[in-house]
Amino acid sequence: MSESSRTLPAPPTGRHILDLHWWPAAIGLVFALALALGFGSGFATIVMVCAVIYLLAAVADRPGAAWIGFAASGPVVALDIVFDAEWLALTISAGIGVVLIVIGFARGTWRTSVNRWQLAGIAAFGAIAVAAAATSPVVAGVLIAIGLVGHAAWDVVHHVRRAVVSRPYAEFCAVLDVTLAIAIIVMALVGSA
Repeated sequence: MSESSRTLPAPPTGRHILDLHWWPAAIGLVFALALALGFGSGFATIVMVCAVIYLLAAVADRPGAAWIGFAASGPVVALDIVFDAEWLALTISAGIGVVLIVIGFARGTWRTSVNRWQLAGIAAFGAIAVAAAATSPVVAGVLIAIGLVGHAAWDVVHHVRRAVVSRPYAEFCAVLDVTLAIAIIVMALVGSA
């Protein structure tokens, strides 16, 4: 297992610990607003997919693979949004997660503690996504918002630690997650008013 699966190289000296850029946050904001305003659904699948993308980056041992995982997750999220096939999209996401976990065991990915945390992540975020899909819309909204905020914290921890995914991806995903969580809360409040 290479060193890159544990952490990325340290930042140049003199830079802030978060070392934020404008473009990942801007892209995350645009995607979140497009999802929330344009579609208003698919959020439980997004919570699950967020964790699967981290699994992919850990198994590939390439932090930049998260971007590929994000692009590849588009059809699964679209399946949920366009065809209102939430359970199918969640099942496909979970199936991909299981395949990645098995590949990770074969490759020895889970030997490092930072990678083992990805197993806890998929279990936690997957459980939130499934619970959200199985409950009433109000409870689902609360669970999804909690899952998204939790995943944003997950992104920040990985960003600061320079672990598993690339820093720009972690920044992008954190902004996407928080913006979607806020949008879901606002939609719930407006819908109940």
